[in-house]
Amino acid sequence: MRRERLYRLIQAYGSDSARWPAPDRAAARANPADSTAPSPDLSRLLAGAAAVDAALSAWRDLPPQRSAKSAAELARAAIARAEAERRRWTAWSRRVAGVAIVVGGLLGSAVGLREQGDAAGPSWSFAFWEPAP
Repeated sequence: MRRERLYRLIQAYGSDSARWPAPDRAAARANPADSTAPSPDLSRLLAGAAAVDAALSAWRDLPPQRSAKSAAELARAAIARAEAERRRWTAWSRRVAGVAIVVGGLLGSAVGLREQGDAAGPSWSFAFWEPAP
């Protein structure tokens, strides 16, 4: 088996030759000198493929109820985060609305007040209570 073909098989099927197609397994066994000659590239490729195989095997071996439970827990956590964010924004918007009402009231009062001067001295009155002269 040519080295390029061996690389493609490892990349496609992993490091375990039992997962390879039968004709390729037979070809690798029939011609081991060409396909298994030591090479740093081949060693790195096999090590990386073995790590991916181990990760996939660990993921696939989870019991179904654990996966469903994990998904439900993730969904509940996401909903809780969204609710907390909504509550935070609601509280913030209420504070902003309260500040706007207070500031509007103060500004309205300040604009509505006017100074009226006479001989006794200045007096303050609200413009909306007394008509302007």
